[in-house]
Amino acid sequence: MSNLNGNIYGYTGLFPIKRDVDCSVLRANVRSLDSHPFGSPLSSIDIVHTARLVIIDRLPFQGEPAKYDTLTSAYLLFACNFDGSDIEELVTAIATKIPDTFRSLWGSCVAVPAVSRDPAARAELIEYFRRCQIRTTLFLVDQPGTTVKQILRSLALTRRFAAFVEQHQGEDPSIVQQRFEDMWQAFTAAPGPSPGSW
Repeated sequence: MSNLNGNIYGYTGLFPIKRDVDCSVLRANVRSLDSHPFGSPLSSIDIVHTARLVIIDRLPFQGEPAKYDTLTSAYLLFACNFDGSDIEELVTAIATKIPDTFRSLWGSCVAVPAVSRDPAARAELIEYFRRCQIRTTLFLVDQPGTTVKQILRSLALTRRFAAFVEQHQGEDPSIVQQRFEDMWQAFTAAPGPSPGSW
């Protein structure tokens, strides 16, 4: 298997953190991302299904007779499933939609290129993500042919239909049918929900 399953790409990257960076401060920065109105700035990227950020600055000790393992560097782990066929789409979206978040996290990493609208600088950033990528050997997704927008639309319809059923139980079938048609027309005319709005 590869990083691609259907229309969804699974990216995992290990980015070495600069030696002079205090990992506890960076970890606090990662934890503070949930103060965003939709749970994370990454919800601003409408192709992202899931994303995880983890600071790895030590390895667990397994107990005797094992020995303590040490790292030569701390790492920022970034794992993300997104709609697309290449990391270029993800990196471009991160750089254009959440550049401040990018700088606050990846700015602590070794040799990270600057975020810029310049195509040459963007190519450097994409190549940096490729260099830090870990090849996925088993990438499973529950709906490989479904985009984030389609999933959000389905969830919105499910929620609206459940509320409709609850609200109209016991009513005359002809009235229910008319109200259902009204609900359906309103639903199809409305824009889809925003990522993270659930």
